Amino acid sequence: MELRETHSIGENTREWIVAPRDCPALGRHRIHLTGISDARLGFEFVRPDSPVSQILVCQSGEGRALINGQWQRSGEGTAYVTPAHRPHAYRAVARKRWLVCWLIYSELPGVAPLIGASDASLLRVDPRPLFSAIQGLHWETAGAASAKVMEHSVELIQLLVSRIVEPYRKDDRLWRVWTAVDADLAHAWTLEELAEVGCVSPEHLRRLSHQQLGRSPLAHIRLLRMRKAAALLSSTPDKIETIGRQIGYENPFAFSTAFKHCMGASPAQFRLKEARQGR
Repeated sequence: MELRETHSIGENTREWIVAPRDCPALGRHRIHLTGISDARLGFEFVRPDSPVSQILVCQSGEGRALINGQWQRSGEGTAYVTPAHRPHAYRAVARKRWLVCWLIYSELPGVAPLIGASDASLLRVDPRPLFSAIQGLHWETAGAASAKVMEHSVELIQLLVSRIVEPYRKDDRLWRVWTAVDADLAHAWTLEELAEVGCVSPEHLRRLSHQQLGRSPLAHIRLLRMRKAAALLSSTPDKIETIGRQIGYENPFAFSTAFKHCMGASPAQFRLKEARQGR
């Protein structure tokens, strides 16, 4: 099938979209755009070689999604999962309403892709949790726009997306490693412990980490800790020293230095900036 680049919303389609400029937490999770489309005939997107990955979940109605060169029905409870640098296309059909929520992810060089699949596919999912989470995020950005609430909303969305794409990560050794680390960020992880979790040698784990993430395993743990600290600073009233201990830093000065090096601001400066944005 010859595909021609097409980006059409259609005259009768309504959309509610959230971008990183509205919610900075999206950018920290590589989410380029997210939203809800109440699609009608004329809604059609075709990307012969997409630079982004995308997840589109049908809440109700019916549309069509391109799978292996064939248009297939996308009805209630289906997720159209499309990796980057592969053809993907979807469209509404005549006399059918197609209510969908979706997320578009930017892919970065040296970072493991969100979707580790070779082609687009349709999965069976419960659409309600993700639809409600994205809808709630839109309501918050259009209303109070609290940085804390938006941060929590994006974290929830990420957890729900991870559940959808998990089938593509069952054989991903790094995925097992980072899941274990995320469950206990305060632990003083060693390279040998991480390798044991991933069922690989320490040297092979180091090579995998550099290949997929562009950094060493221990450097990635520092990044995960700082991301968690940033979320806690913006969403809780906990003392900075307390947050540092929660991610494995007993020395407040060491925590402040590491946080500033990673995030470009001290914990106190970061919290103040987030508080101002949340007003």
